[in-house]
Amino acid sequence: MDVEAKLFDLTSRLDRHEARCEERDKTMFSRLDNLDKQFRDLHSLLTKFGIIVITGMAGLIISLMM
Repeated sequence: MDVEAKLFDLTSRLDRHEARCEERDKTMFSRLDNLDKQFRDLHSLLTKFGIIVITGMAGLIISLMM
């Protein structure tokens, strides 16, 4: 192979590699966005649960004191 053919082959391989990496990046960022949303939903649920538990405990304490 001459230098020009090797350069063409290398350029072609690099282009294919970049295309695959770009697709992987899109997939990874999409999955990370989904995980971020799930963590936000979980945080919201745990916050609500904590408020319910604290309110219930406060109600129990108040009713025992009466």
